[in-house]
Amino acid sequence: FFNTKLFVRSTRKIELTDEGLQVLKCAKEIQLSINRTKTAITKLSAPLSGTLKIGCIHTTAAFRTPGILQNFSDQYPDVSFKLKTGVTAHLINDVLTFKLDGAFVSGEVNNEALDVQHVFLEDLSIITSTADKKTIFKKPVKLIVFNTGCSYRQRLVEILRDKKIDSYKIIEIDTLEGIINSVESGIGITLLPTELILKHYSYRSLHLISLPKKFSKCPTQFIKRKDYPTEEIHRLFFNSIINGYKTVN
Repeated sequence: FFNTKLFVRSTRKIELTDEGLQVLKCAKEIQLSINRTKTAITKLSAPLSGTLKIGCIHTTAAFRTPGILQNFSDQYPDVSFKLKTGVTAHLINDVLTFKLDGAFVSGEVNNEALDVQHVFLEDLSIITSTADKKTIFKKPVKLIVFNTGCSYRQRLVEILRDKKIDSYKIIEIDTLEGIINSVESGIGITLLPTELILKHYSYRSLHLISLPKKFSKCPTQFIKRKDYPTEEIHRLFFNSIINGYKTVN
């Protein structure tokens, strides 16, 4: 019908081509027009409803996102959320390919296709099971981290390089609780938001190692596609992120 390839199939997954993304974008715009027409004709006084698909890095999902979602839900109780957790690189890709309406990611984001809104500045610390700072970087250093694409993982590696440590082992764990448990057991170290540990894991046998500002300060951003076909539900939620985070911080 379109006389071009819309999908690329591999042994593991199917991905849209650039042309396929354009078709998907047009389909979303058509659906948006249909929804607006239905609303104009039959639901002039109906409360805002629908589903928002939001991505979020694991740490933000654990202790920041609930407040943001609750604040929006209190105003619009008929709106539903689908929250997907993941690492920054994967969430960016999901937003770019229209799989997510938007996402909370960490670190600097430079992509001309994305609107990037600063949400808050996170303070990071090295998390370890020992208070002895002299021993945590003794070989062999083991890093307990999320999979490739995690900005905290990348920054922890940069910290080791800054300390001239090029010999280390990576242990990947895909849950925050698994990382916390492994660090507490003394298996290795990790890098996480300071406030997360102080507020939610202060009862655990964990120690925080402070870092220079160039490593400790990491922005959390909310991203969405600049050309994303937006319904009223999207517009209101995106505006709540831009204007209202201080009310739930």
